[in-house]
Amino acid sequence: MNFTLQQLRAFVTVVSAGSVTRAAEELHLTQPAVSMQLRGFEDGFERPLFERVGRRMDLTPFGEEVLEHAKSILDEAHSIHRKRSEQPGEWTGNLSIASVSTGKYVLPRFLAAFAADHPHVSIQLEVTNRSRVIELLEQNAVDYALVSLPPERMEVESIPLVPNELHIVAPPGWRIPDPQSPAFDDWLSESALIFRESGSGTRRAFERLLTARGVDISPVWELATNEAVKQAVMAGMGISLMSVAGFAPEKRLGLIASTPVHGDWETAWQLVRRKGKPVTALRARFEGHLLSKRDALVAEHFPWAAACGQINR
Repeated sequence: MNFTLQQLRAFVTVVSAGSVTRAAEELHLTQPAVSMQLRGFEDGFERPLFERVGRRMDLTPFGEEVLEHAKSILDEAHSIHRKRSEQPGEWTGNLSIASVSTGKYVLPRFLAAFAADHPHVSIQLEVTNRSRVIELLEQNAVDYALVSLPPERMEVESIPLVPNELHIVAPPGWRIPDPQSPAFDDWLSESALIFRESGSGTRRAFERLLTARGVDISPVWELATNEAVKQAVMAGMGISLMSVAGFAPEKRLGLIASTPVHGDWETAWQLVRRKGKPVTALRARFEGHLLSKRDALVAEHFPWAAACGQINR
């Protein structure tokens, strides 16, 4: 059979828009023109693509299969069209990254620097909880993941970006005892504890800190996001452990009290990829750019990192 890209585009748009009328509006064509393209495309198949009941158009199972192929063809055509407009030496392609929720305070600085130097590279970023990030990495659904603790169930290659300085945080006006004093342990025991969800890297660090101090790990509150924890602390609900990257603006404004706590629970924000995943030219370029710009970006945007240990690599 013969079909045109215009017919493919009409078919895909009608499905996504739900009607020929709305598809015509999206394509900036007349309704008869879209109907003619759709009819010409359908006539090339011996099996129906749609079940029509009145004005309702539902894809048949066969139509669902054709839709997936149509989308792939249009994507490839778009890539070819983009290649025509490239200048020699330009970097193009796609990078996909999953980040734990607190990583949204760190990763955009590095991505912005890369995007400024590589404007034709497309970057997809998904910010979600740690369990979902690890799942995407295991399924090979993303190129990279930003985490503070590497996954335990798989081998990864890691690029440390920023030391993850951890602070005990408390409501504004609260006095936090010196972490080196016995009074600090008593204060932890007497305070209401606010934890991130199970599996969170920050939660694991908080549990290690409490265990090392001999404090009972009995969370009063368990919240799913860094922002929720921060708001709960500022509202006076209790204390928690947080990455300074996630509350630095509130700290400067006096909206939250904090003190750093150092120990073997400290981590670093790191970009990881599965060990053995092919390093394409674009991925190698991306990783090299991160390493070459890292020190300058950390010094400019994360001044608190100077008090942490040196990043190795």
